[in-house]
Amino acid sequence: MKLTKLIKVDNWFSRSINLERDKSSLDAVNAYVPTSTAIKTLRLIIKTLNNSKISRSWSLIGPYGSGKSSFGIFLNALFQPSASDQHKLAIKKISEIDTDLSQAYNNKLKTSDGLLNILITGSYEGLTKKLFHAFERVIQESILETKFKRKLLKFHKDKAHDASSDDLLDLLQMLQVSIHSSKTDYKGISITIDELGKHVEYAGSNQKDGDIYVLQKIAEHCVSESHAPILFNVMLHQGIEFYAKELDTETKAEWRKIQGRFEEISFIEGPEQSMRVLAKALKNSLKPSQLSKVKTELKTPVQALLKAKIFPNMNKIREGVNFFSEVFPFHPLTAYILPLLAQKLAQNERTVFTFLGSSETFGFQDLTKELDFPDLVMPHHIFDYFVNNQGSYIYDHLTHRRWIEVLNAIDRAGDQDEKTLNILKTIGLLNIIGTLANLRSSYDLLSIIYGSKVLDQSLKALQKKSLITYRKHSDEYKVWQGSDFDLEAALNKELDQFEDFDIANELNRLVMPTPLVARKYSIESHTLRYFKTSYISDKNFVNLAQDQLSLGPELYILLKQNKVKQADLNNKYKELPSNILIIEVNSKNLFESNAKELKALKSIYNTSEEITNDPIAKKEISDQIDHLERRLISALKNITQSIDFTWIHASKKLKIRSHIDIQTHLSNILKDIYYQSPVLRNELVNRDNISAQGQSARTNLIKMMASKRHDPELGYAADKFPPDKTIFNAVFKQLGLYQKESIGYKFAYPKKNSPLYPAYEFIKESLSSSEPKSYAELCKGLSLPPIGIKKGMHPVIFFGFYYSVEANMAMYEDGIFVPYLNDEAVDRIVRKGDHFAFQLHTFKGQDKLISAYSDQFLNKESKNILTIVRAFSKEMKSLPEFTQQTRNLDRISNEAIKLRSAFDSAKSPHDLFTNDIPKALGFIKKDLNKENELTAFIDLLNKTMTELKSCYGRMIEEQRIKFAQIFSLDTNLSLDELQKKILARYSSMEEFTIDNLSLKPFLTRLLADIDPEIWFEGVLTILENTNPRKWRDDTLLEADIKLKNFSERMKDIEMLQSYQANKASSSDQEIFGLRVTMHGKEKNIDKIVTLNNEEKKELELISQKLEALLSKGGFKDKDKKIAALVAKINDIENETSAKAGVKLKIVKDSDND
Repeated sequence: MKLTKLIKVDNWFSRSINLERDKSSLDAVNAYVPTSTAIKTLRLIIKTLNNSKISRSWSLIGPYGSGKSSFGIFLNALFQPSASDQHKLAIKKISEIDTDLSQAYNNKLKTSDGLLNILITGSYEGLTKKLFHAFERVIQESILETKFKRKLLKFHKDKAHDASSDDLLDLLQMLQVSIHSSKTDYKGISITIDELGKHVEYAGSNQKDGDIYVLQKIAEHCVSESHAPILFNVMLHQGIEFYAKELDTETKAEWRKIQGRFEEISFIEGPEQSMRVLAKALKNSLKPSQLSKVKTELKTPVQALLKAKIFPNMNKIREGVNFFSEVFPFHPLTAYILPLLAQKLAQNERTVFTFLGSSETFGFQDLTKELDFPDLVMPHHIFDYFVNNQGSYIYDHLTHRRWIEVLNAIDRAGDQDEKTLNILKTIGLLNIIGTLANLRSSYDLLSIIYGSKVLDQSLKALQKKSLITYRKHSDEYKVWQGSDFDLEAALNKELDQFEDFDIANELNRLVMPTPLVARKYSIESHTLRYFKTSYISDKNFVNLAQDQLSLGPELYILLKQNKVKQADLNNKYKELPSNILIIEVNSKNLFESNAKELKALKSIYNTSEEITNDPIAKKEISDQIDHLERRLISALKNITQSIDFTWIHASKKLKIRSHIDIQTHLSNILKDIYYQSPVLRNELVNRDNISAQGQSARTNLIKMMASKRHDPELGYAADKFPPDKTIFNAVFKQLGLYQKESIGYKFAYPKKNSPLYPAYEFIKESLSSSEPKSYAELCKGLSLPPIGIKKGMHPVIFFGFYYSVEANMAMYEDGIFVPYLNDEAVDRIVRKGDHFAFQLHTFKGQDKLISAYSDQFLNKESKNILTIVRAFSKEMKSLPEFTQQTRNLDRISNEAIKLRSAFDSAKSPHDLFTNDIPKALGFIKKDLNKENELTAFIDLLNKTMTELKSCYGRMIEEQRIKFAQIFSLDTNLSLDELQKKILARYSSMEEFTIDNLSLKPFLTRLLADIDPEIWFEGVLTILENTNPRKWRDDTLLEADIKLKNFSERMKDIEMLQSYQANKASSSDQEIFGLRVTMHGKEKNIDKIVTLNNEEKKELELISQKLEALLSKGGFKDKDKKIAALVAKINDIENETSAKAGVKLKIVKDSDND
């Protein structure tokens, strides 16, 4: 049977106690077990419940799970009205332990209204504020008369906004007076603060608002005589002085004084007391027979434990068995170790009760599901729990090192069996907690748990692997201590080297603060805005130069190290521009010590040769580094959301009372910074980093702007709303920047009252300079205040501007003028904006020249030089690639080549028309003012343009003549006539060609019956596998050679046709066509042979002899025989050519390369 069916945990022991939440819970009081420390504290308290002048302040100090919070709940119940169930239950519990003490409380509180209880659960905020609000709640809930309540609550309301510690003390005194004057029977006031450490930590970080000195004032006031004495209990994990260990010497001394006002009570119970609480928490449903079996199982280990005097207050075996049966299923030693281990690791909040309630791996709830009755929870089980579920860092340095040593030993144990590993874990546990309970991992103690036989084998195996050693003088086994590295000494040595420590640089390297988002402004403006945040030391801050400051919103977290006077800081504040925001933080108390230690540890970890081969030391340092990093990050991350630091803007301290105030100030600052920023309601692209969907939508919109900018709705269907259309609507349509004109629609320039007017004006001013402005530089300006348009919107806004002034906009790519903006250019601009530049042109002068250009390229009057340039560019770009490349002076003039070059290298439209084109045609700019020179220039320009336009046609005409010549046709034939002649002559030739690689495709295209011009361009394309429009000068030479090669081979085919015709009339003739193509040979062997019947008989005899010869020579394979014959044919061909004195004609055939 699984233990989970027999054992349950009282829920009140597995949950965390909260004073404010559980103050009225009777169950919480019922579950409480008054410990010896609790009884001792109650005795101290009852002695002070009088009117005398006596200290009534206590600090209860103990680790997590030591019962402080539960004691607070019990104390609250005890001080309830005497007729209440809570009070009666508390008295009953005390009487069961100490009747004299219960009688003393009865005598004091009998028939009274108890004490007025003020309960606080600590949090990371100012203590004065927390107490002041708690007082209000208690006053309202009290049974004081209305007149007293009204007076107290009015005072509270008047002071609540920024109450000081003096205001709190005044309210406390007024409350005492009210109680004394009231008809109620309150015996005094009880103030209990749990988790005070959180308030103390806050005070260390925020000395301006932390106001820890309120503790001293209340404690001192508690001493005074009063008819309503005040009992003041605070609960911490460490003494107040502990929280000041990283503060300056002066502050430490002050905090020691505060600690001195409290009587310190160590709230740590002995193991036996803790086990009694454990027994109270466990509820079992064991049957008598099962309980009897448990007691039998426990008898042997209990007897051994009593003999070893582990439990000095237990003398009888029966007593011990009965006691430990109440903590079943815990082994007696496990029950003893568990609270001690939790105490050692208490800073990590892994307590006895978190273990009991835990369903985590190896937690008690998990274990009971795995273990069967009557299995016990052994020491190694709790070792596994703490290893798997606690943080990697333990505050106590020595404990941390021992812990690492045990883990390292387990790692090195390798394939040891489970029982041996469990013994190793148990030895490790006893080594860790031994100093707390005088427990030694002796053979006798270990044998109580595991038995001698198993233990002997395991100890031998562990010693053999040097995982444990036996210390004879102390009679105990120790996990091998693998490190002698003195970390503390190394750390102090490293810290001594920090003469000038810049904490800001260290923090910026460690964890850059996240930007401070202005949520209010971002929602209102539909644009995400934030303050770029960084740390800066006071010394570096006062030396900040103006050119080091950002133009956008920036927040400096000013870390004051007391190296600069406040007056100097105030003077610097006056110099700052309005986009800079400051948060003052006293880093000396908050961060400096941790940051220094972190830097020192990293230096040791990275540079110390001693730890190179010391895994224990390396792990210890690594854990400390991780711990300090987490601690610093935790302290840093909330600075920008805190209302407790000093916020400064425009040299003035901002009034910040809430997080709403922070957002309001941020919003107001940003409104001043971005006073020209447009509200653009499209979150898809109105951001700096846009998604793939946003990029796609933006690209689609810009392409629509280019191709459909004169269409209604930019060409979008009225009932469709793709993402790009929503951008168009938000940016242009809704803002009135897409308007209907007489001839269609156009993108309009915004009016002065338009949100986008400042942005357009900025672009206009930037592009009106004497030099083109790069797109990237333009976008950078749009991002900066006061406009501050997000990067995702830049292309949309820019192209909207472009098309609103298109007639005067010139574009350059890598310094070269680009007349037209097409889709490809748009893509390149968005992706590589630094390659593009733009300029607005207002061309003045040279009216006659412009008019002449207009007549030449537009056939109408226009004074816009860019419109004329685009028309000229259209003509030039429409020229075939052949025309744009040829440099053959037999085909094109020098003037045409120069005009073409001038266009290709144009730097600006102005220079192109006024300087470059005239110069290319041999004219001087100043001479064009003369009528005759201008006429001559335009005539030559017209002639040259005509020459360029006809260049390709002339080349085609040359090819027509060559075709006629090569096929022996009349050169005066038109293209149509030439096609008909060739079709008639060669229409039956295709079936005779055996060349599928080059000639046959040529014949197929040559014999195509299609439009003559298309036919001829197709034939020329086959020659060079390139459309003749893309030919170059050297292509023409290659085409000539190929055409001659094809014509020769076609003549052979004509011969074959002739033989075929003869065959029809002569039956004894047979025709053979042969082609041999060999690798490495540029010329094929093409032969047509005719044989009569007699020759065929002779050939058959030769063929038989040749077959026998090849077989005899080892050429039995068919492919090898063919190869041998081909080689011989090649030899015969070469011999024939040599004897005839004919050199082989090598013709390059790209199809056969």
